[in-house]
Amino acid sequence: MVRLQPKPHFITTRSVQIAEQHAELVLRGINPALITGKAGVGKTETLLYLKSKYPASAYLKVTPADKSPLGMIKLVHRQMGYWEQARHHQDVRAAVLAALKDKNGSLANWRGVEPGSQFRFLLLVDEAQNLEPKALKDLLDIAIDSGTALVMAGNLETESLASGKPSGDVLSLYERSQIATRIGCRMTMFPLGLDDMLKIAAKPEFSLDDMDAHKAAARYGEKTSVREMITLLQQAKLLAGDQTTVTINHLREAVIFSKNDPKAIKLLENRAA
Repeated sequence: MVRLQPKPHFITTRSVQIAEQHAELVLRGINPALITGKAGVGKTETLLYLKSKYPASAYLKVTPADKSPLGMIKLVHRQMGYWEQARHHQDVRAAVLAALKDKNGSLANWRGVEPGSQFRFLLLVDEAQNLEPKALKDLLDIAIDSGTALVMAGNLETESLASGKPSGDVLSLYERSQIATRIGCRMTMFPLGLDDMLKIAAKPEFSLDDMDAHKAAARYGEKTSVREMITLLQQAKLLAGDQTTVTINHLREAVIFSKNDPKAIKLLENRAA
């Protein structure tokens, strides 16, 4: 079951605000947007936040099984609520185009969509780096041809593919430019800073004991990633067991448990330590 809401510890960082601005541009008619960044910086949670903000939308995560043009188009069709599918790419593609055009023409009937608040149906595509180049180009074409807003997220390989520049793969410069020119706006999500890490660590779900524990967790996140910090906090809470709060000693235990290296507890310390 695909999760369709951001996690409780989600916070609206500056990067999330910029991603929201990109989504607004796309909804008003700009060609598709691409969000890139290293693993663990919060791309998935940002897309899920956009899903919760715009009711007339669909979120889909591309797996290796969906990477081909046929796999991609069937994924879009399924996530739009259609399970009866034709066998051939062109037939499914035609059905998806028709469905998207229908959704764009009936936004006023969507529950939760206030008049004038959302101008186009929004597709949110996660893990876009898993798409084959032909599938990525087809997805861009479908969005543009149907008048659908599209925001994609992926790692830096996607940005490389969408740059239009030549590389060591078999795509020609023309093929790469065909993808690059279909993307209307781009942004890179950078790792969260210490202040944002502190805000997440302070969430009640993690039950941290005191400010020393908060700062240690935030330093760990700053040196690794927000994803690794969340995993650390969850592990520390499990190690705390029946205790009401998570202490810095629990965090140290969790680091050793996670990294299998006692020296890794330095990740909890100040850089000068």
